[in-house]
Amino acid sequence: MAVTAITKAWAKQQRISSLLLFTETGVGSCNLACTYCFLAKRGVHKVMSVETLHAAIDFLREVAVSPPSLHFFGTEPLKRFDLIQEAKRYAPEMPISLTTNGTLLTRSKLE
Repeated sequence: MAVTAITKAWAKQQRISSLLLFTETGVGSCNLACTYCFLAKRGVHKVMSVETLHAAIDFLREVAVSPPSLHFFGTEPLKRFDLIQEAKRYAPEMPISLTTNGTLLTRSKLE
């Protein structure tokens, strides 16, 4: 999906400098079923593609008014650690953070 000029102008006006990325949605998108979680883990399971990740990073590079950064959030981003690694490869200049339940964290992922 192409980003319109209006969307880009709005993003610049709002002084966008970071993106919150959800790598999966729907059934099976998290390895836990916490009752307090506000994210809907129902419906069709969808996974972010590498092309969508690249498009999001390109968008952020174009509209960011201060140094851009990425934050992986929602369900469990470590299930798609390959996307986090790809973001670091594609945008090595951008700081990357994530919110995780920690159950899939390993020594190699920490490194």
